[in-house]
Amino acid sequence: MLKTTMSGRSSGDATDAGRDVYMLAAGEMLFHEGDAKRSVYRIESGAVCTYQVSGVEPRRTVNLSHSGDWLGFGYLDHHVSRARALVDTRLTRYPRHATDVIVDSDLRARRQLADAIEREFEYTRETSAKRAANPVVRVSALLISLASMGEHDGRDPRIIVDSMPFGLVAECLMMSVETLAATLRLLEAEELIVLAASGIRIVNYAALERIADAGGFAPFRAGTGRSNPQASHPHGLG
Repeated sequence: MLKTTMSGRSSGDATDAGRDVYMLAAGEMLFHEGDAKRSVYRIESGAVCTYQVSGVEPRRTVNLSHSGDWLGFGYLDHHVSRARALVDTRLTRYPRHATDVIVDSDLRARRQLADAIEREFEYTRETSAKRAANPVVRVSALLISLASMGEHDGRDPRIIVDSMPFGLVAECLMMSVETLAATLRLLEAEELIVLAASGIRIVNYAALERIADAGGFAPFRAGTGRSNPQASHPHGLG
C-alpha cells in the first residue's frame, strides 16, 4: 500500500486535515473484519469488493464499489467485513471524525452511510441470534455471571456452589437438562471448569469470558486457551 499526504488545500475545509491518498494493488486488503475504524475512504479510481466471512451466512453480503463510492462508514467502532481491491485502486482517506462534514456535502456519501448502518444493524442482529442459539455461549455467560455475583458477595469467584435446582437452571437457559449436562461436560473436557459434588470450580475464567463475549470456542482456541490454564480470573485469582 502506497500513501501520500495531501497538501496545498484550503485550511478552511474541515476534511483536509489528515487526508491521505492510498494506492492499493489488485488483490490488496484495505481492512479486515474486527479492525478498528479510524478512517473513511473515497474511491478515486478502480474498484473494491467488500464482503463478510463471518456471521450466520458467510459471504452472503458482497458489495462492489467504484469511483465516487465511500468505504468505512457505519455506527460500530470496528469493521464487520473485509475490503479488497479488485484492480489497482486509488483512494482518498479521511479521518473518521470528518464523516459528518462529508455526508453534509455529498449525497452519495449520505446514502452509503445509511446503507452501512443498516448492514451493521443486520449483522448485529444475526450475530446476537447466533450467540443466543449456542448452548456453550449461554452456559459460559451464566458461569461468568454467577462468579461475579459470588465475588460481589465476598466469596471466591472460582467456586460456584451447587445451590440451584438443575432443572431450573436449564429452564432459565432455554435448554434441556440433557443439553445443560452435556455442555458442562464439554467445558470440563476443555479444561475450563471442574465438576464436583459440591459445585463447579472455574479453572480458566478468561477463556470462559472470551467464549461468552465472542460466541463460541473459536476465539478461545485461537487465543491462549487450553495451553494457558492459569489465565483465570481478571483480578489475579488464578
